[in-house]
Amino acid sequence: MQYNFYQSFNLSIKSINYRSYYWKNLIPQEWQIILMGDGSCTQNITSLTGKKTKVKILKENNYKIVDNTSTVREVYLYNDQENILAFATSRWHYRKKLLLVNNISVPIGQLLIEHKQDFYKEINEIYNGYCQKLECKFHHKGLIWGRRYTLYYKSIPLASFEEIFSPIISTFFQNKQK
Repeated sequence: MQYNFYQSFNLSIKSINYRSYYWKNLIPQEWQIILMGDGSCTQNITSLTGKKTKVKILKENNYKIVDNTSTVREVYLYNDQENILAFATSRWHYRKKLLLVNNISVPIGQLLIEHKQDFYKEINEIYNGYCQKLECKFHHKGLIWGRRYTLYYKSIPLASFEEIFSPIISTFFQNKQK
């Protein structure tokens, strides 16, 4: 999906001390949990909403660059109420794919949990901004948060991800406190 995302805030994780209090004042606490969490995005959304997270495939293509083939997958994550909760793009290095994305109807986070392998996520960037196309899909005007990270398996980069979250996610924190 082509979209124009206008960033108003961008934090490169490698350029800061991860435990520093500086960035913690810039990002609301509920968004820190979603954006900085090591767990599966789909599992976190499922836990927050109390509903199973589903996948709608927008596009999946294979690209050959020199001797390496990559798979690019774009999806919406949504719940039983058909609310789109996130837009995600993943770029898989074909030789390292481990057959994980063959079951395209299942969220990748769920596949990773079921695969029972030791994966490591390195968050590269956190940002927010505005995007009319995503605001329309999320049924919400205003600030949208996102992140980019790399998934490793046995210290080898397996895939790169970008996840952009619907602002509705923050309301589930408020509902949990009641």
